[in-house]
Amino acid sequence: MVTALATHYARALADAVTGPKSDLTPVEAMVQLKMVTDTLKSSPDLERCLLSPSVPRAKKEAVVSNVASQLGAHRLIQNFLRLVVHHRRLHDLPGVQGEFEKIIDERTGFQRADIVSAVNLADSQKQEIVSVLERASGKQIRPFFQTDPSILGGVIARLISKEYDGSLKGRLESLRQKLKTAS
Repeated sequence: MVTALATHYARALADAVTGPKSDLTPVEAMVQLKMVTDTLKSSPDLERCLLSPSVPRAKKEAVVSNVASQLGAHRLIQNFLRLVVHHRRLHDLPGVQGEFEKIIDERTGFQRADIVSAVNLADSQKQEIVSVLERASGKQIRPFFQTDPSILGGVIARLISKEYDGSLKGRLESLRQKLKTAS
């Protein structure tokens, strides 16, 4: 669940990134924030240390700043992360990162598409799916691909409130419903 504070922080970062004096593109900011967030989450020991109330705030700020710096994060992202740690909101960082992506997509005219397939798709298949979704929605699509073997085959695409179910599992369920009502 994303908190109101996570949305507030995400909006503040988006304002800074899209501001007239920013030398960081929104796409670079999304990539860098995700990279730092994923890195911080990838180490349970690091995450435990950063969330522990017994570790002084200054040490946490130094650790997060050092990690971000080693990952090559822009100074704006580093400053933002220090602010998040200073205000003891590091546990909200994954939510902030997700909300930041949504806000940037909104501001830059992209629509998020969650695309699930049974197996990994080839680049040409991914591009074809994105092209079809862009034609259907009339907007540029920022795709997020996932695999889920339980759909058996095909693809499920979600755009905001619309779902396009071209999965084998979905078709079998539809057939089951038709047979059930025909009896």
